[in-house]
Amino acid sequence: MKRQTKFEILLGLLLIARSTSFMISKIMMDGMEPFTILSNRYIIAFFIMMLIFAKRVKDTNKDILIKAGIIGIAYTAVMGFEMYGLKLTDSGTCSFLEHTAIVIVPIFQAVLLKRFPGKSTWISAVLALAGVGFLTLGRVGMKMDFGFILCLMSALCYAVAIILTTNYSKSVSDSILLGIYQVGFMGIFCLICALFTENVRLPINGNEWLSILYLAIVCSGFGLTIQPYAQSGTTAERAALIAALNPLSVAILGVIVLKEQLTISYVTGGILIMAGILLAVVKEDKE
Repeated sequence: MKRQTKFEILLGLLLIARSTSFMISKIMMDGMEPFTILSNRYIIAFFIMMLIFAKRVKDTNKDILIKAGIIGIAYTAVMGFEMYGLKLTDSGTCSFLEHTAIVIVPIFQAVLLKRFPGKSTWISAVLALAGVGFLTLGRVGMKMDFGFILCLMSALCYAVAIILTTNYSKSVSDSILLGIYQVGFMGIFCLICALFTENVRLPINGNEWLSILYLAIVCSGFGLTIQPYAQSGTTAERAALIAALNPLSVAILGVIVLKEQLTISYVTGGILIMAGILLAVVKEDKE
């Protein structure tokens, strides 16, 4: 198995781990405000990962901290727009719009690198995005409202975050530390936003604590902290394409856990996403 393939499989697993955050976060917002949820989630995740990787802390340097802070700003914007978008629109529309980053990343890369992506890259991206559309919009449609704009802003920030993470993870001395401090900065930034806009508090009951700990350990501690390491072995375009696994896993979990109906739209979406990813893999292997 190629080295890049191993990193991409890890990235896929991380994104699948993070996929459950949509449902849990939307449920939690019935009792807690968005940035309060995020600040609790990221700060707890930061301290847990610092304990797990305590031996690496001595290797912290200025370069890692600066780049972690920049990525942290980008991802804080992603999550902030996403959470407030979720309050104003349905999760299907939010998921689809956020994952338009699949096609935004190649466009940004073309502008930054002055190199137009190959035909196969665009075909893969369009197939994956169409698959996300079938998965997320098959039942609910799309409403052009303020929530729509917030989710689209989340997509733009997500594309920037993917590119920054890919580039910085390859230039720092320790990509694991980059991810840990990135989550730490996200916790600080979200806490600052919460202090100015919300009534900040800790979880107050067992259900809230279980939800926050799940988000912190699985979705942030594993799903987000290790992401820079996984992206260090692939390209920004491929990372954006693999991100389509997120809504696919949400749909699968919905069928298995929530007993949702397995529709033709779900099956079509899954096939298109996997076709887009496999096309990119096969094309690269031939090259």
